[in-house]
Amino acid sequence: MLTLDVYNREGEKVDSLELPLEPLDEPTLTVSNAVRAHLANRRSGTASTKTRAEVRGGGRKPWRQKGTGRARHGSRRSPIWRTGGIIFGPRPRDYSQRLPKKVRRRALYEALGFRSTSIRIVDELEMNEPKTREIYRVLGNLEARRKPLLVTVDSDRTLWKSCRNIPGCRLTRVADLNPHLVLWHENLIFTRPAAEALAQRLKAV
Repeated sequence: MLTLDVYNREGEKVDSLELPLEPLDEPTLTVSNAVRAHLANRRSGTASTKTRAEVRGGGRKPWRQKGTGRARHGSRRSPIWRTGGIIFGPRPRDYSQRLPKKVRRRALYEALGFRSTSIRIVDELEMNEPKTREIYRVLGNLEARRKPLLVTVDSDRTLWKSCRNIPGCRLTRVADLNPHLVLWHENLIFTRPAAEALAQRLKAV
């Protein structure tokens, strides 16, 4: 169990909360595989080139076989021509990788364990109107202005508008948390409800 302090917006400790995590010194192979699969699943796989069978033109021989002093050619679609086909070029394909649910859960658990010293819990981050200055002030009070990741239970458009202009800052739901996000960001700020939801999620690991 990892016991973390809960802060208010002023950076003052108001409570503590336990998360079922174990600190780790470095990411494991499970985390590496999960990040690799996540990045692979983001690829569209739509890159495409045309072979010599698909390039337009080349219906006749460019010039006669003999007597011109030039190299012999049979088609303008040849890959050695500037407008010819492409040899071994990219074709549409599926890059996605599937990981078992237990492996994904374990990877998230270990990624959070590696980032355990960067986790902050704030009692609430509700905003009546978008104010980037207010969120930036709260991040300063929490000493978490460098590449922060704000984690909430539900989508909050007002909060998203408040933090979208802060460099390196991102807002996500606890249900969308993944090892890639955890490792990319240097500070993880959870709202208290999000931390409690995360604790329930980690108990299944």
